[in-house]
Amino acid sequence: MSTESANIDIGTPGNYDYGKVIHASLLFYEAQRSGKLPADNRIPWRGDSMLDDKGDNGEDLTGGYFDDLGINAADYRAFANKSIGYALGDTGRSFVVGVGVNPPTHEHHRASSCPDRPKVCDHSAFTSPLPNPQVLTGALVGGPDANDSYEDKRDDYVHNEVACDYNAGFQSANAGLLHLKLKGLL
Repeated sequence: MSTESANIDIGTPGNYDYGKVIHASLLFYEAQRSGKLPADNRIPWRGDSMLDDKGDNGEDLTGGYFDDLGINAADYRAFANKSIGYALGDTGRSFVVGVGVNPPTHEHHRASSCPDRPKVCDHSAFTSPLPNPQVLTGALVGGPDANDSYEDKRDDYVHNEVACDYNAGFQSANAGLLHLKLKGLL
């Protein structure tokens, strides 16, 4: 049996192997599987479970992931893929700075709105109508409103704010999609 879910050497602070970090994160999702597990199960402490699991109306809920609960996983995978495509600009506007089609250039981020040093960075830099002098590549902005309307305006923190928690979900979704693609499931 594999011991792949044991502690994984991901490098040292400042010198992490991010491929291994993503790999370790994906092992978490593999640990969420239920039903009869495959022979290549990489989680040694995880065995078959929920073999007789039934839904309220007698539906067979065995197999898949605990979060799947017998639903059509292919539909949700397609939805995730479509959602990431939307964020990257499939409809003509990316919501990720420096990436995709027509990306934001006025993200609500103080440091990226500052000119190159040694020029002074003050409130006039933040209120400038020009694109941010520093490209905050990979930052996901808040995005459009409920009517799918979006203006690339730095002072609109609701729609143009960037934050680590936005990017955490975005990066996780991308890692999951990459995993599915490499497994031939997408």
